Amino acid sequence: MDFDSKKVLFVGDCNPNGYIYLRSQSIKRLVKKMDSIDINEYINSSDRLKYSLAYRFQLRLFLKNLNNAIINKINEDAYDLIWFDKPIFILEETLRIIYRMGIKTVSYNMDNPFGPRDDGCWNLYLQNIKKFTYHIISRRSDYKNLKNMNARDIIYMPFHYEKTLHFKEKNIKKELDVTFIGTPHDNRIEFIDYLARDLKTSIHVFSAEWRKFKKRLGSRSNVIINDAIYKSEYRSVINKSKIMLGFITQS
Repeated sequence: MDFDSKKVLFVGDCNPNGYIYLRSQSIKRLVKKMDSIDINEYINSSDRLKYSLAYRFQLRLFLKNLNNAIINKINEDAYDLIWFDKPIFILEETLRIIYRMGIKTVSYNMDNPFGPRDDGCWNLYLQNIKKFTYHIISRRSDYKNLKNMNARDIIYMPFHYEKTLHFKEKNIKKELDVTFIGTPHDNRIEFIDYLARDLKTSIHVFSAEWRKFKKRLGSRSNVIINDAIYKSEYRSVINKSKIMLGFITQS
């Protein structure tokens, strides 16, 4: 495919601190033109009630503005492809309109819609599986599940990084003993608690989501919960760490 001549519409979370935004910029460098629609402009997580209803139940009332924006955009300009990053808010009728216009679609999803964890956000996505031209996955285990749901074309793309941002820094002091960057899924809380009990060293956790589980960590004074970190700060913490914890998410 001659990417240099293609026009792409990117639909996803365009927060410049996030990895999805970095992915959009990589796509932008490959194609002739890329426009974007930021889902945060239409489904705002700062309004907790509305966002919860949109996320958990995918109610049309809260999704129509985003979907109308997509339809308006493709009526205004001609696109070869629409890249949907984690398309949990896309209505079936929107995908039907896109299909009738002859525009190819990509569903890119790093998360697991088939696991036992009840995220509550996957109903609409699962209904639309066979409506996308391509599915790009980072988890090989999703391949069989998608095939069983009649997905048309599945492409495996491993996890990746932005080389201009994520690199080994020189002459940096290892100030942090043990660190973990990420959310408290699965048995991570229990593992951190167990580790903190048996180790006298400090354990730095980076994600504000851990604060609501502080009681479960008891009085572990050596567990330090920090806010989420992004971009160069993310890289800096990795470089400053003597030991970094990584978990395989089972759910």
